[in-house]
This record gives sequence, C-alpha cells and structure tokens, in this order.
Amino acid sequence: QPLWPSEKFSTDLLNFVVPTPTNLAGTIPGLARISANFTGTVMERNGFIALPLILIAIGWARRHWKEPLSKALVISTLVISVCAMGPYLQVNGLPIFPLPWLAITHLPFLEHALPSRLMVFPPLAVAVIASLWLVDPENRREIKVVALAATVLLMLPNPLADFWATPMGTPQFFTDGSAQKYLSRKDVVLTLPWGINGHSMDWQAECGMCFRNVAGWTGMERFEVRRWPIANYFGGSHDLPEPELQLKAFLANNAVTAVIVDDSDPHAGDWHRLMASTGIAS
Repeated sequence: QPLWPSEKFSTDLLNFVVPTPTNLAGTIPGLARISANFTGTVMERNGFIALPLILIAIGWARRHWKEPLSKALVISTLVISVCAMGPYLQVNGLPIFPLPWLAITHLPFLEHALPSRLMVFPPLAVAVIASLWLVDPENRREIKVVALAATVLLMLPNPLADFWATPMGTPQFFTDGSAQKYLSRKDVVLTLPWGINGHSMDWQAECGMCFRNVAGWTGMERFEVRRWPIANYFGGSHDLPEPELQLKAFLANNAVTAVIVDDSDPHAGDWHRLMASTGIAS
C-alpha cells in the first residue's frame, strides 16, 4: 500500500491563489481560515503562486502562444499543476471529481509519490515567463512596478519567529543523567507524547542514544508499530475499546521494558491513568 495517501498530500485548487500562514498575507484571518481546510500539513500546502504572476503568465502566453518556448512553458506548467492536484480536484478541502493522477496511484513505485511536491516546478516556469514579461519594452513601466510590488508583498514570508520555531522543553530526566542511570541501550521504551506529537527522538539524542525508542518518528511509523490500534489511540483517537488490553498486547509484542511520560503534556494524566490500570508505573 502507499506510504502516504496521495489525496492527503494534494494541492487544493484555491491554494494557487490563497497563501498559507507561511506567508505574511496568509496570516490574514479570512485567508487563514480558508487555507486551514487544505489537506496535508502546512509544509505540504505549497501551491501558492501570487496572483499578479498568474495574470502575467496568462497575458504573456496569449501574446506569444505561437512561439515554441511559450507552448513548452505553458503546457508543461499546466500538466504538472494538474498532477500536483492529485487524484481528485479539491476545492476548499472538498473532493469534486477525479483527475488523471488517480491512474498514477495504481502504478508500482509512483503510487508512493506525493502530488503536492510537484509544485516545486511550476513556479520555475512562471519565473521565466515573468522575467520575459519584465524585459518586454511593450509593457508599460508603471504596470511592471505595480505588478512587482504586489508580487513581493504577497510572497513575503511570515515574520513571526514563533511560527518557524518550536520550543523543545526536554524533560530533566534526559538532561541530568537520570536516563543513563535508569535505562540501557537494550531497553525498548514507549515514549509519550507519541511519535510525531512529541520529541522523543531528541530525548534519545540528549542521553546519547541510551535507549531504543518504539515510538520513534523518522517521517513514517514502522508497520509493526502502526498496525496496533493503541498507536491510533496515542495519536489522538478516542474510540478504542478496552485500551488497557490493547496496551498490554502492544507492550508484550514489542518487548517494551519501560514507559516514559512527559508530565508537561496536557494528556499526561490520561496516560498515567492508563498505565496505572495495567499495573505499570510510568
């Protein structure tokens, strides 16, 4: 099966003109509410091309359509953009109808490709078109200045440092030598928060890889781990029946020898109660 579902990492049609909070313009409340509906993580919502650039590309293509360069740039950009939208046309997060990428999802190897990452290419073609448009003497200087200013304004990155940085807050257990004292390199540890929701990989680095991490996050979860229902429970699901039994089965089958809970996490109390119900101290 695909490592990631392609429909979850596809470019929304609105994302071509609506920026995400990675841009300063995307922090405007109305635009932020729209971009929040796009699929994937904020790192994958990368379809934004400033509207002035799109208008420039359309105008330039109409004037130079008979030229081979124009056809090459425009056709390749359209084809790649359609592929980047994935197996279904999505508008504001809602799938509308199938797209050609749906056939790609059934091909070996290519089934693992994430469509949204194709969006690294269309901006290159648009940049070439914009450059040709800017040096064209037939275009008025005033229009060029306005188009450039609007483009720069729309593409400015989010200046807030808090958006780009995440505080670590490594528990003292890993910084004062306690981890090396109580754990060994043979210990298999269940760390909570789970996987991508926490910083357990950094905890390992802090203590010199003094334990083995069953919930480590390297971009994906091992099948042997994510096939367990308790993994979804720790990830935020709340509809797991008999979580105590599910946890015991998971711990036994993965040879877990220790459980570490970050008490600063809002869900720490729930995890402690779950561990206590199994007779395990965390």
